[in-house]
Amino acid sequence: MYTVQEDAYKGREFEFPSEGRIEYSATVRTGPAVDFYVMEQSEVTYLANQERFQYIEKASQPDATGAEVTADLPSGNYSMVIDNTNAGEAQPPTNFDDDIAEVDFSMTLYDL
Repeated sequence: MYTVQEDAYKGREFEFPSEGRIEYSATVRTGPAVDFYVMEQSEVTYLANQERFQYIEKASQPDATGAEVTADLPSGNYSMVIDNTNAGEAQPPTNFDDDIAEVDFSMTLYDL
């Protein structure tokens, strides 16, 4: 279970030396919809600064309360991010509460 505070994100870096596959499953148990993004590691800085960033569409699930994703990726350095900020497509409610997302999340990586 991941706890993602409002206006925060959680991320995990990973690398594929050659082509690889990511599979992940996620369910928001409590809290608002969040963004599940897979992006190149260099893009995380833009997300952190709430600037325009790019993510890999086929491996991401924006504005969601759940996700079942499988995607093949070329070699590279990536980050899997659970985003509960205003930077992405999902927006935490503006209700002056601390809208924390509790997320069941599992991820498996495969070399191809």
